[in-house]
Amino acid sequence: MEYKLNVYHLFYQTAAKIDNDLSVLESGFKKCLPSHSFGPSVRDHYVIHCVTAGKGVLVKGAGRNAAARYTILPGQGFLICPNETTVYTADAETPWDYYWVSFTGAKCAEIINNCRSDSEHPVFKFEIDGPLHEYMHKLVTAPAAGPAVNHAKLGWLYLILSELITQKPQAKIPDIVKYAADYIEKNYTADISVQKLAEHCFINRSHLFRLFKEALGVSPREYILDLRLNKSCDYLRSSNYSVTHISEIMGFSDSSQYCKMFKKKFGMSPVAWLKRHAASVYE
Repeated sequence: MEYKLNVYHLFYQTAAKIDNDLSVLESGFKKCLPSHSFGPSVRDHYVIHCVTAGKGVLVKGAGRNAAARYTILPGQGFLICPNETTVYTADAETPWDYYWVSFTGAKCAEIINNCRSDSEHPVFKFEIDGPLHEYMHKLVTAPAAGPAVNHAKLGWLYLILSELITQKPQAKIPDIVKYAADYIEKNYTADISVQKLAEHCFINRSHLFRLFKEALGVSPREYILDLRLNKSCDYLRSSNYSVTHISEIMGFSDSSQYCKMFKKKFGMSPVAWLKRHAASVYE
């Protein structure tokens, strides 16, 4: 089945937030004019673009700080993450057409980590008229409002992300890493150091570090920190605890350290995050 849109300008729809873990913000389709450029820009959310025709260039960083340049062709897409400076420009002769969807949520970082084997490489492949193309088309062209449509859009976003996850090479996770991760999950509020974790698993600390990096792409310390920050979001939205109390529950030495780590991960303070995610489903 072919998915074609004869639109020569940007249109987008804003979706109502119905889930704190993952929420669609906006989506759209654009047939760009030659050399049309967007950026430099920095966002506090994630954006996926899928190019269906033409070509263009994505640059991460700006000016002297430009770090990488990617030529994007039909059947390729690119992911932009929070706090990244990006510029993307349509080709002067064959400007690109693309679908796009922006999204946010407490589980985004975890989901995106499952989508990519290389956290620094933003480009992915998809089949024109294939499943990912279909899901993007349905998400973008859905009616503008209504509870049922909002749930459908969220479902299509999950399907889009599941397609990206299938592209990541799935390495076998060693039993010792599963055992360590399970221990962390059950004891993340306790005083868990990497050394104590290694001793509990009866393994050398450096060896545990290497196994975590190879299997999960993060160190044990990063895994513990990420779990604590994600769990703290549950406390923020489901309890009346203060930020200081939540930081203590999560095992941080003080609230300033917690706030610093939280902002580094989510791009905003715990209080700002709560304000953004505490709105009613139908507001």
